[in-house]
Amino acid sequence: NKNPDKRSVHVDHSELYDLDTAFSEDTDAVISNPFNIYNYGWVNIEKPMGILFQENKVVGGACVIKIIKKGNADREGLVKIGDQLVAVENNTVVGKSLKVVLEYLNRTPSTTKFIVYRGTGESLYSSDGPSFDWIDLHVTGNSSGNTHS
Repeated sequence: NKNPDKRSVHVDHSELYDLDTAFSEDTDAVISNPFNIYNYGWVNIEKPMGILFQENKVVGGACVIKIIKKGNADREGLVKIGDQLVAVENNTVVGKSLKVVLEYLNRTPSTTKFIVYRGTGESLYSSDGPSFDWIDLHVTGNSSGNTHS
């Protein structure tokens, strides 16, 4: 089990994910604390989203590599290049292959709801980073631990 932050408390997810206030508007992904729930945020973007994802080399998972100018994500202004994709709808995708992540994205309704982590893949996936169970409990709100199968 990776290093869970014992000081964390379960939060009311209905108030957690306001990206307008959670993230600084002028920063792309930087090394940040993956145990700080305010480095994560829900995003709702209408399809076509205008986002290109890439599988993180070495560490796995998917990150944003391009935002199409004047696309829906660009107009919303909430997703940044380098953001790590954490969940699609209520499915945790941390550590999943790009193929699996894209399958989840393709099955979403016309407005896609997902969670991003504003930080690097290295900070999210490091040996000192959060466990899948920690992410399920504190970020996605899933407590079953079965979203990674």
